[in-house]
Order: sequence, then structure tokens, then C-alpha cells
Amino acid sequence: MLRHICPFLILILLCGVTSDATAQKHGGTRLYSLIRSADSLLARRYFGANIDTLYLSRPTTRWTLKGRVNISGSAIYLDGTRKGTTYNAILFSDFKTTLNASVSYLGLSVGISINPASWAGKYKDYEFNLNSYSNRWGVDLVYHNQQSAGGWLQFNGQDKVDIEEGSLLSKTVNVNAYLAFNYRRFSFPAAFSQSYIQKRSAGSWLLGLSLMGQWLQPGTTNNSTIPMSELKSINIAIGPGYGYNLVMHHNWLLHLSAIPSIVIWSNTKTWNGREWHKISSHVPDVIFTGRAAIVRNFHRNFMGLSLVANISSTGESSLLQIYTTKWRVRAFYGWRL
Repeated sequence: MLRHICPFLILILLCGVTSDATAQKHGGTRLYSLIRSADSLLARRYFGANIDTLYLSRPTTRWTLKGRVNISGSAIYLDGTRKGTTYNAILFSDFKTTLNASVSYLGLSVGISINPASWAGKYKDYEFNLNSYSNRWGVDLVYHNQQSAGGWLQFNGQDKVDIEEGSLLSKTVNVNAYLAFNYRRFSFPAAFSQSYIQKRSAGSWLLGLSLMGQWLQPGTTNNSTIPMSELKSINIAIGPGYGYNLVMHHNWLLHLSAIPSIVIWSNTKTWNGREWHKISSHVPDVIFTGRAAIVRNFHRNFMGLSLVANISSTGESSLLQIYTTKWRVRAFYGWRL
């Protein structure tokens, strides 16, 4: 929250400086001194980062303006057995498209995002994204309340049956964090927030920590199409990964990283209409996090594409196995001033 509030405070203080030196001489002097001190503190923090300057650098400018188009989606695959009948189903959510504009001052950012489909009443789901990347560590937090899922269902490998939207209700929380060991030479922000510039190619081993919470239940339009009961699941996974930033022709950056995490703690249970039944976890229950980006820096501008994808597997195939995929693509263009 402080990251988003600070730029407002700085702008308010700057706007509050008066040119009436006679009427507010002492107050104006103190305010000007406060602004200079805050700006100096931010500048030292921003430009004094602990990095290898042969591989990384900060942009020489203080202000960054950025426009983005975000597209995200998800899919749920169910593979289960109920009353001696095997079934599998796949459900896709509606794509979410948002337009975003942001302004950053010495790494502190504030932005506004709009969803045209939601304003027009055509997008029924709710999704919240929070992303914070630094060279040493970072985290993605996604909450998705999905009511628009539709797809198909198949019993005992026979003909597929269409599933109408609203047949399955899903609430999902994904938290994916990383720790980068070669953070002085390798930068996630260079690929995803552009607050650093990668000057030479470098990679780093990563340590990932993932948490996934999921709640599924038949929707109001299900009409027993999907033979499943309510399910609640919480999984925590940890695992090693690797990321690499490839610098090409001095102004192109290609980023690829992958963190496969093994579930080390799981609490998954289903409701059979009378009581909750716990499903034991099995190896390998996994949560996979993959990231990719391509960025071009030129003059004081930059542009690019980025992708973050999460794939998880949980449950028990003899009862109910759930595979979840969540992805987000961003196209962006920015100006450094």
C-alpha cells in the first residue's frame, strides 16, 4: 500500500509549494526542505542498489510512464470416479481483458486499470492481481472468483456432453514467491517492471514457494451435469528453479524462468452430502510456475510482452483429481522521462 501512496504524497507536497515567499517564508522553507529530503532518500534507495553495474543498471531518469493491455484466463480439468462411473471434464473461464496506465517516480508506482467488458456487464468473474518483483525476491498473488466456466464432460470415455456456463463455481487463491540467488547480476524487474536494465546476459538459481487454495462446488445451472460434490483444498509447495535473461543486440531482452514445486503440505477434502471426506495427497502433487518476457529498450522508451503461467495438480485419481491452469499475458509500452 505504501508503494502506491508515496507518489501521491510526493505530488501533493510538490503542488503545495507556494511562490508567495513573503507570506509563507518559513513554512515554505520547511516544506521545501522536507520534499528535498524525501527525494534524496528515494534517490539514494533507487540509484544505490547493490548490483553489479557491468550486468545491471538503473534507468537514468526518475519518471516512468507506462501503458499496458492485460489478458488472463484459466482452465480446470477434473478426472474422477463416482458410484463406479469414471468421468473427466474441462472447463474454461471467460478471458479477462483490462487496460492499465501507471506512473512511477524512482520506483514508486501508482496506476489505474479498467475492464471494458465488466463495465458493459459481459464479464461476470472477479479477479484480483498483485505483483511485486525485486532482484532478490518477488511474489505474484492472484484471487479468482470464477462463475463463467463452461466446457465439456465425458463419461467412461464415451461421447462428450457440453457444459453450460455457471455449472461450476470456483474460488482460487494463488501465491507464488521466488528467491533469486544471483540477484546482483540477474534481474526479474528488468523483464517485468522495467525498473532495471539488463546490460549483459545472466542467469540465477531460484527457490520457489507456492500456496494454492481452491474451493469448488456445483453451480446454480449444474442440474447434476457434473457428478461432483463440494471440494476445498489448500496446498503448500516448495522447489528449486532457474531463470535466465538473454541480452541480444544490446537492446533486446529475452527472459525465461521455471520453478517446479513439490507439494509438502496438503489439506484437501470433499463433501459427500453428509460429511467431509479427506483426500490424502500423493507424490508428485505439483505446482509449476513459469515466466517469460521479451523487452526492447530504445532511447528512453521500451516495449514488450510478458507471460506468467501457473499449473497445479492435486487430489486423488481414484476419487477426484484436479488440474488447474492460470495464465496472464501483458503487452506494454513505456516512456522514461
